[in-house]
Amino acid sequence: MNKIFELDNTDYYYDDDIESFEYKEVRQENNDNSMENATYHFFIQETNVNIFYSNGYLQQKQKVVNDNCTAIADDNVALVNGGGLIHANRFTVGTIEIESNINYSALMPQGLGLMHFTPDYPSSEVTNMLFYMDTSDTTHRKPLKYYGTLLDATKITDFFKNLGTNEKYNQGFTERREFTKDSKTVTIWIPLKHVFDFVREYKKVITGLQVKFEFQRNHSNNMVYTDEQNKDYKVLVEYLSLWLPYVIFKNSAAAKFNELRLSDKNVEINWNQRSIVKSNIFMKNSNDFYTIKATSDEVLSLYVIPQFTDRYENAKQNNMLFDNLDMIEYCLMINNIKVPTVSYMMDFEKGDYNRLYTSLLESGLNTIASETGCMVNYTNFGKLYPIICFNLAHHQNYTCSGIESKDSDLDSDHHAADVRRAYLVIIVNQLVAT
Repeated sequence: MNKIFELDNTDYYYDDDIESFEYKEVRQENNDNSMENATYHFFIQETNVNIFYSNGYLQQKQKVVNDNCTAIADDNVALVNGGGLIHANRFTVGTIEIESNINYSALMPQGLGLMHFTPDYPSSEVTNMLFYMDTSDTTHRKPLKYYGTLLDATKITDFFKNLGTNEKYNQGFTERREFTKDSKTVTIWIPLKHVFDFVREYKKVITGLQVKFEFQRNHSNNMVYTDEQNKDYKVLVEYLSLWLPYVIFKNSAAAKFNELRLSDKNVEINWNQRSIVKSNIFMKNSNDFYTIKATSDEVLSLYVIPQFTDRYENAKQNNMLFDNLDMIEYCLMINNIKVPTVSYMMDFEKGDYNRLYTSLLESGLNTIASETGCMVNYTNFGKLYPIICFNLAHHQNYTCSGIESKDSDLDSDHHAADVRRAYLVIIVNQLVAT
């Protein structure tokens, strides 16, 4: 391991170089949190302190209320997975914009979390993130269901004989509702490393520069999920702040750190940065093709999230779930070269999509050499989370690509009234800065 003050070596650090390590709160500059599209600004203007942003957190305090801002009662409504607060974000160091996403930022940690969080992870840090994944496309809160007609004369033996698992039970919705029912305030802690890739990979202190964080909030209809009829809800953001670790080095480390900081040595920083874009809107029973322009020469991977457009800004639809769109064939075109060489073929109705699911496991590091697991099992992949993964690390000269999809003639059971669809594409680029 290298040391935290070695700015030209970007791995890990030794704790024994630290004299003190204390979290301090930085409050947002805004005074009005009521606007649906409010932008929250955080300025860190201290230039003579060492801040370890990689271990920082964004603290949110939210509550669900009626449209007139009165408290809800026993309504069947909850925040979406993760809370869905951030619609856009920007990270600036000095006068240089390091990283930004201008739309759909709430969907990116959802997709990446499903791929990279292990099955036991929900019992630890992600509970602070309100990450309780949905297990069905419903708001059902009863895990058991009686299959038959329950009468006063029903025998107890017949009752248990006909009692079975409710396949529409949504465990994630049920757990999140416990935090938000009766307009209770829920506190959510989001690690900055899950929002900004530079912060995740640059595990060094930043000093001598002003830093700015900006977050634009989502619309309430993208933040709640309900089956209540003729009712509208709002999400009030009661409080927002950053918690950042301030570091004081021991004397020997401080001397070496200041020597490096004041030198003229150029430092090359490499990191993988994710961005998200939305395709055109397509109609059902059409062959879709959408061109994606490269944002750098080093595109490592693409993750494609198919979704019906009626999930957006619609509290009656869960926008943290994805849709298989009855696809039967899928591929990526890079400079007229098909990836993979043989298209992904699938039949979601028959549960035949093994190749596609395997690509998800490999993206989540679940391979022969590393079996870390994945949040999404085979069944939920087809029904709720069909994330299509392309590993492009070994494809050279990436200039532009297009995603190409074909669907079947089947009608979707749940979205027959609205057949418009789109693809959200998470692009992973390798960036270099000096």
